[in-house]
Amino acid sequence: MDRQGFKRDFEIMAEKNPAYHVITFEIKIDVLEPLQGILYQQGALGLEELPSDKKDYVIIKAYFDAKEPLSQFLDSFPVRAIHELPLHATTITLQSIKQNIVPFEPLELIPGTWIVPPKDMNQSHLEIPDVHSIIIRPGMAFGTGRHETTQLVAEIFVGALLAAPYFVQSRAQQAAPLRKQIQSVLDVGCGSGILALFAAQNGISKVDGVEIDPQALNNARENIALNNQNHIQLYQNLKEVPDCYDCLLANILASTLIYLKEELLSKINKGGFLIASGITVEEAQSFEPYFARLTLIKKVQKKEWLCYCFQNND
Repeated sequence: MDRQGFKRDFEIMAEKNPAYHVITFEIKIDVLEPLQGILYQQGALGLEELPSDKKDYVIIKAYFDAKEPLSQFLDSFPVRAIHELPLHATTITLQSIKQNIVPFEPLELIPGTWIVPPKDMNQSHLEIPDVHSIIIRPGMAFGTGRHETTQLVAEIFVGALLAAPYFVQSRAQQAAPLRKQIQSVLDVGCGSGILALFAAQNGISKVDGVEIDPQALNNARENIALNNQNHIQLYQNLKEVPDCYDCLLANILASTLIYLKEELLSKINKGGFLIASGITVEEAQSFEPYFARLTLIKKVQKKEWLCYCFQNND
């Protein structure tokens, strides 16, 4: 997926974590969720997910505070508890992280909405209208908008739910007739915060986000501040979220969607919507029965990725 994979050099991180051990695994997608939990239990500060060349596999990089030499850390690393052998292990410093933060070119997420880097990282000469631009500083989080799944969620949210044309000066005003139906949005697995910011930009007054990765959560907080959308509330666990919402955006893996199914459904208002993405075409047949109690409103494909829009009519 579209993960940049490098933390920004925050001052607080520089004080507490001057270096990191990075342990890399290549695992089957169906064991991703339990492995994430085990790695966090073992003290991982953050996880980075990358695509694998092997079918049905994913690469995971786990970042640990380098309090001891790498050889000593590996001697005590609980391989038996994880049930997976590391593919690679190394130590990186904040200086190397800073050098590897890759500026990205402005990207049109959907027609009329641009994702742009902060001014200190913007090397492009493109003239981007401020009215429909979202500032994203890449960090150890999913989301600069380049991945098809992010684009699919944005397209369905605006096109299917808000019924607003792309090429308008003020989509929020155009979508006003449906504002009574969709007044609140929860972005589950918000990563960099890109979809939460997109919802807020489209006139949704109550927008919240959930992200289990603490480093990604820091990245989302910074991007929320960069876009002056400080009303967006962030949580680190679905169980912490006290409210229900008119629409949930969940751009995460199919296995995670299935694992979180009951928690997700408990957060949708009656008549509300779930936009779920991150499902491959090959996973569709096994994924769809888990959400059969919801009404399928729309299903869209881009390359090998699917995005579903369900409605909760219970």
